[in-house]
Amino acid sequence: QYASYGDGGGFAGTNDQCRVSLGLSRIEGSATSYVGIDVWGYPGCAENPATMGGKSYAVICVSGVLYMWRAPGSSTNNLDFQRLYKSTDHGASWSDTGVEFTFSTHRIGLFGFLQFGKDNQDARDSYVYTYATVFRTYAWGVQTPGEFLLIRAPKTGLDVASMYEFYAGKDPQGNPRWGTFAERAAVFTDPNGVMIASAVY
Repeated sequence: QYASYGDGGGFAGTNDQCRVSLGLSRIEGSATSYVGIDVWGYPGCAENPATMGGKSYAVICVSGVLYMWRAPGSSTNNLDFQRLYKSTDHGASWSDTGVEFTFSTHRIGLFGFLQFGKDNQDARDSYVYTYATVFRTYAWGVQTPGEFLLIRAPKTGLDVASMYEFYAGKDPQGNPRWGTFAERAAVFTDPNGVMIASAVY
């Protein structure tokens, strides 16, 4: 498994030693015997040096390629944008795909991929799905009332911004509709509020 971490030293370090703003680790082994390896982090402590900061709450592997939604900073700065990066060498290096959603335009953030099996191989269709928190104001904290949006793109077009579409409610037969950002509809609501989404099927 691959997982991002932030404001820490990963498996090799501590809160003070080997500390980076954004890193990536690999977890190998079984549930009772595993080891954590920092793939991308502090120079000399990880297999590869991290080349950018920020935060990520979403990493997924699709057909052997890792994808990561990255936000630019901590706390409220996390809301400025969500930008998609990909790695074709198992996290050793990352490239910007150019796919981006911003607070100023979309007012969404803290993206979370829907995970379905190793390498997402159990997915029931050819799309990759991302949950997004709707932000009422430019402020870090629980958003009330709470709403999550659902965004998808074909797994072969994750790095193409024009391929993304939003859940837009249901048709008269109860089937999901998909459309533009302007046609979006919440896929989950909670009057008590929401913050960060994660989903594993």
